[in-house]
Amino acid sequence: MSVVAFPIDPSNFEPQADRAEGAERHARKHAGNDGRFAEFVDAVRTMVAMLRDYRAGKFTMSWTEVVIVIGALAYVANPFDAVPEALLGPAGLGDDVAAVLAAVGALGAAIQRYMTSKR
Repeated sequence: MSVVAFPIDPSNFEPQADRAEGAERHARKHAGNDGRFAEFVDAVRTMVAMLRDYRAGKFTMSWTEVVIVIGALAYVANPFDAVPEALLGPAGLGDDVAAVLAAVGALGAAIQRYMTSKR
């Protein structure tokens, strides 16, 4: 298993956020039209939108919430994760789904705030 270090700190936030935003494209590419992954793709899309709005000053998050969002999205976008999609196709999304589910669990209140702010 390959582990890629992804230190998140304020001094290099912007490049990390840019890379993390590629997660939505990666999720859609590998999940395709497989309905089993619809909630996963929606969760990734929501976290990308939260990050974009945070960067634009339209939504506030604690630094801990920002780190969780970037960490989960970076894991999804990383081609060298524990179970690579390049080799296994959609079957390789299991670890990505687990990372996103863990993030969604930790970000429950922030996601609720975000969804409420979008109504």
